[in-house]
Amino acid sequence: MQFYEGKINLLREKNFDVAEVNKILAEADEKILPIIFSAKSDALEIILMAETFDRVDEKQVEKIFSEFGAVKNIFLREILPSRAKKILQRAEEENFIGSYLAHVQNNFQENFSADYFDNPNFKLEENLIYCEPLNFHEAMKNSLVDKNFLDELKRIYSSNHPKKFFGHPVHYKITAKNFSVAKKIAALLCRALYTNKRLVSGCMNFIFDVKESCFGEIDIENIFRQSAGAAVILNLNGTNEIYENFATARDEVTNFFADLVKKYQSATLFIFVESESSNFTKKLAANLKIVELEEKILNRAEALATLKDLLKNLNYGDAEISDALGENFIFRPSDVHEIFERLQRENLSRNIYVDYKNLGKITVEENFSAEEDDAHKILQKMAGLTEVKNILRRIIDSFKVQKLRAEFGLKNFRQSLHMVFIGNPGTAKTTVARLFAQILSKNFVECGRADLVGKYIGWTAPAVEKKFREARGGILFIDEAYSLLDENFGNEAINEIVRQMEIFRRETIVIFAGYPEKMKNFLEQNEGLRSRISFTVNFPDYDVDELTEILKFMADGQNLKISSAVVKKCKKIFAEVYHKKNFGNGRFVRNLLEQAILKQSQRILRENKKISRAELSELKPEDFDENFFAEFTETKIGFTP
Repeated sequence: MQFYEGKINLLREKNFDVAEVNKILAEADEKILPIIFSAKSDALEIILMAETFDRVDEKQVEKIFSEFGAVKNIFLREILPSRAKKILQRAEEENFIGSYLAHVQNNFQENFSADYFDNPNFKLEENLIYCEPLNFHEAMKNSLVDKNFLDELKRIYSSNHPKKFFGHPVHYKITAKNFSVAKKIAALLCRALYTNKRLVSGCMNFIFDVKESCFGEIDIENIFRQSAGAAVILNLNGTNEIYENFATARDEVTNFFADLVKKYQSATLFIFVESESSNFTKKLAANLKIVELEEKILNRAEALATLKDLLKNLNYGDAEISDALGENFIFRPSDVHEIFERLQRENLSRNIYVDYKNLGKITVEENFSAEEDDAHKILQKMAGLTEVKNILRRIIDSFKVQKLRAEFGLKNFRQSLHMVFIGNPGTAKTTVARLFAQILSKNFVECGRADLVGKYIGWTAPAVEKKFREARGGILFIDEAYSLLDENFGNEAINEIVRQMEIFRRETIVIFAGYPEKMKNFLEQNEGLRSRISFTVNFPDYDVDELTEILKFMADGQNLKISSAVVKKCKKIFAEVYHKKNFGNGRFVRNLLEQAILKQSQRILRENKKISRAELSELKPEDFDENFFAEFTETKIGFTP
């Protein structure tokens, strides 16, 4: 269904009865219905509704109205259904339409029988595509698109396809964390399809915030039918939760939508929007050909350029924008958009409502201290971990091959990749897991016993299931998993973890992490758990040279320089303590460096002279305490004079 608003300059020999002309127009063509809603001596304003899979143009309208006078010129533009409804109401108030429209009610008026925007069971947002033609090269340059999107654009613009609407050969799935970014990707896709006449109408209907009582909702079916030749962007992410009132509501809603998608998939384009933790498209789009699109992975330079462009009208300097990105090395447009929204809110108190400036500040979480813009490079740069890197490289290569198989239409047989990370404190188990998730562009959820074990009977299984839902499609990292053995409800948690591992074995990677002996005992307690572990990854203690490399890496991340004299002294410290119990590995290095920074601060300020940039950036041997390990293990409080 298409809706147009138009203005016609018409030279009439005599005035005519608008209601009578509207009656004649209603009987002229069962597929195109123009209605006059305002008439002046030389101009008519019309609304036009078309149920056809060809776009309506000015020549068609000129032909329709030529019998009522000489047409000088015509202006015609597509409008949203909500605007069409308001115009029809105006025409009715002017008594320009009447009962004679009853015979076309099935084709037209039923689309206005309900006010979709007031429906409590879902939210609807209408948008029109920017309908200026989008050329192929402009589309390919867009910063949002990934390789799959580029490949699809090549198909859309292919000269092998007819430039006429015959139906939808494929539908689409967009995976994005931020709905605003998903809408931008959908708009770009629809504009490309519209340019190549794969869409008849420029109307996009976004349906989201679907409630548990939405199944059987007639308004949804009306929207799907009304969108023939147009696009429906469907976000059921909220439907993926367990509803409070009805245990079966999720399935009922999903089944309802699946039936409607199947019914209207030939004429209506469906674009399914998913977050990284949801997976409703598989059921909704059963037996449909789906093209999967994801956000492009941005390196730091690309993310910085994107954020600068978003903030171009706000008073933020380059350094502030760079700081807002933190020290992460890869981003998705959703990440950048969320940072932009946060800074936009901050700007209200910073530059507009300045009286609120000091009430709160934005903090940016910093995950890694590195300047590289690629997670794989960061992993390779880390000291030691040879076995770890080899195992993860094999897994990453497996993912690449599976993607290539999919491109060639071959069946994927991805194995279960659950694993155990075994190592003493400070051996980078958590850091490696996070980097692994970033390399695979996957969701990362970290949890411990407190997140998995409920306080009362019946609370534990839902808590475990919730964490698996959060990590769906990504990595669930369970730290110090053996702590689950300490409580009665812990066994319930372990049994539920085993069950969820089987349910999500092809979607979610579970990584258990902890100390060697305790992890061995933990795995021996449950045969089902042990049998589902595909990889055991050992994180060995660092030797002196590796600890020195970690020190250099951390210092570099803090813009600090360490001399050969510092390296020599620290190697001596490491040689004395690295074999001792509760040494701490990388954590010891971090604490040693932080104490050195504190001493550097005291030393510089006590010298009572003009401080240079070079002095602020240099650590000296005297800043490092040879007896730090003893003080560290005794957990001394306060500053060392």
